[in-house]
Amino acid sequence: MPSGRITKAGLQDLYDARIKSMWIQGYGEPDHEYEQVYNPMDITTEYTAKSYISGFGTWANKQMGENITFDSIYQGFDVQVTPYTYALAYTIEQETVEDDLQGLLGGQLAQALAQSGRETLEILAASPFNNATSTTYASPWQSGGDGKALLATDHPILSGGSYANCPSVHVDLSIASLQAARIRMGKCQGARGQQWKMDASTLVFPIDSRYLAAEILNSDKMPYTADNTPNEVRKGLTGVEWSRLTDSDCWFLLAKKAGGMGQKGHMLTAVTRIAPEFDRDNVFESGDRRYKGRMRVGFGAWDWRGVDGSTGGA
Repeated sequence: MPSGRITKAGLQDLYDARIKSMWIQGYGEPDHEYEQVYNPMDITTEYTAKSYISGFGTWANKQMGENITFDSIYQGFDVQVTPYTYALAYTIEQETVEDDLQGLLGGQLAQALAQSGRETLEILAASPFNNATSTTYASPWQSGGDGKALLATDHPILSGGSYANCPSVHVDLSIASLQAARIRMGKCQGARGQQWKMDASTLVFPIDSRYLAAEILNSDKMPYTADNTPNEVRKGLTGVEWSRLTDSDCWFLLAKKAGGMGQKGHMLTAVTRIAPEFDRDNVFESGDRRYKGRMRVGFGAWDWRGVDGSTGGA
């Protein structure tokens, strides 16, 4: 395992004049994948917390001469997201930098540190999805909520009852399972059990389902059939392939991102206390150069509504 201090002894090829070109693994990766999924949120405090209250029930029939019906409201669930600190550093021996024939140990290696930070963010952001049926799916950042997993068959409704945002038996992605998920989302219930219809907007899937998802989303007609039935299940859906999903047959259906707290849409949120930042200094005694990257981030969901999906079949 690397020691954390980069020296000539560990980089013989870099000082071999016969090697005309070297490169850094992972240098220059594209932008974040997770930004297609999460709502961004910057904070200036140690943590952020949200809660909600229900609205009212439906209006009651009032007969002539009778008193009007009075209603009350319900306290919802508190959710707290606490960003955690993630950091990495390395040291380069002074002579190792000075004698670098390829020039890799300057800006490119520093950018490789930034890239490893981006990779860390991607892995962290995918964690709630990779653990979507666990009650600790957002650990360690999120606390509170309704006590259920992100995907559950029994999310409690404040006024009574429960609602599911996944099938009772998890199934692979297919026309039938996607139809069922879109129907569940369309019949979603609000805090008072009223219909809180959401329209699906994004289908999120792992690399393993790339071709299956393409067949479903890009076919005008129903795939795998000989007739000319229109493919209605794909309407309004955009596919997002997320390479950090670790379950090969999981899939998720998301409504559009909520425009604000309490508005319709999914409320998956990436909370940033300190955006990735970088610093460097020189050690006076040895002349070594030290580089570090640091960030404080967390991921969670203020509510389960607007999210549906499955971890796939057995």
